[in-house]
Amino acid sequence: MMKLGLNNFMAKQLSKPNGFFGSRLIGRMMNNGNAHLESLAISCAEINPNNHVLEIGFGNGKLLKQLCSTVTNGKVYGVDISEDLVKQVSASMRHQIDNGQLQLHLAGVSSIPLPDNSIDCIITCNTIYFWPEPLEDTKELLRILKLGGKLICGYRTKEEMEAYPFVNSNLDIFKNRYTDTEVKQLLLDAGFSQVSIKVEESDLAPSHVATAIV
Repeated sequence: MMKLGLNNFMAKQLSKPNGFFGSRLIGRMMNNGNAHLESLAISCAEINPNNHVLEIGFGNGKLLKQLCSTVTNGKVYGVDISEDLVKQVSASMRHQIDNGQLQLHLAGVSSIPLPDNSIDCIITCNTIYFWPEPLEDTKELLRILKLGGKLICGYRTKEEMEAYPFVNSNLDIFKNRYTDTEVKQLLLDAGFSQVSIKVEESDLAPSHVATAIV
């Protein structure tokens, strides 16, 4: 019973980190668990200094800091559904916010407070499992991307995710679990013109990154 309770707590914190445990400890765990996946995502994104780039689900801001070091003449945006994480990163990256390089929003993937056709690249890693309405949410991402823009979506497959006890005992939280083929079809159904998927082995689990072009 205690093990099930811990698995449920972990699942809820991963879907929406909150409190000291979520904003501090879970953030560090996600940094370690997402390191290879985020590295592959950045490689696929091919970001240049003039881009306008959005990260969805920025956690404790590790990838945002990397993006800000690359995007020197454009702008970096971040959205997260955790009020605690937005507050934490707003404090830790105050300099980038004050100089206009970074803009953060408390928001979810279903309603992003950015204009149509305003973003060159969207990066999101290990969030797709939690999207409320995957097809409609993917269309929302398409809305804000410029023509020729990219969605970079990092994830683990259904089989890989269900091997984790905290996932397998909380399938209602990790409700969107896909094969590579299903991820590709979801992105095409939403209206992206081209979709490719790159897979690399890592110590934790294989990293899968879908690149979808408007």
